[in-house]
Amino acid sequence: MWAAHQTFKANDVLLFNFVTGAHTVAQVSRAAYNACDGSNPISLHTRSPARITINPNQDQFYISMVVASMEFNGTLATDRMVGGSFGWNIPNDKFFYDIWSINEGVIHVHDVLVFNFTTGVHNVAVVSLSAHDRCDGSEPYQLYNVSPVGVPLNLPGLYCFISTIGSDCQSFMAMIVKVDNSTTLMLPH
Repeated sequence: MWAAHQTFKANDVLLFNFVTGAHTVAQVSRAAYNACDGSNPISLHTRSPARITINPNQDQFYISMVVASMEFNGTLATDRMVGGSFGWNIPNDKFFYDIWSINEGVIHVHDVLVFNFTTGVHNVAVVSLSAHDRCDGSEPYQLYNVSPVGVPLNLPGLYCFISTIGSDCQSFMAMIVKVDNSTTLMLPH
């Protein structure tokens, strides 16, 4: 278990990234956690990303629940760490993120791009292709300023990303990802 190997302090924030509409995160009692029972949650988070502040006065237990189940033929959804261990930073090579995207292979609907960057130094903006090409972050579809961030890819097509801080985009913090129209199966994390 990941949490068993972590040290948490009061007011730390847990960030849960999941596909809104496909999963929820439920705070449950210890007994419900041990039984993986989300039928009577203490609190329920239905929109991703869910940011939960640690309460220093109590143990907290969370489970992920699938909103709906169905028969499915497809592939498993994947969390994809943008830039690998390098993360979302200013690269030395202008083709770095293009090469990363190609090396990831087919990216499917419901995969999640995870951006790791230094908060306050970089950010992630989802923009139009035209805005991407101009490095224009003035009207982003979505803007994420706190790292890490998971961006669910809920529709097929092109997704364009830039950092809008300073000259980040002109310094090659820009990326286009093509999302295949085949569907993926979401499993609880």
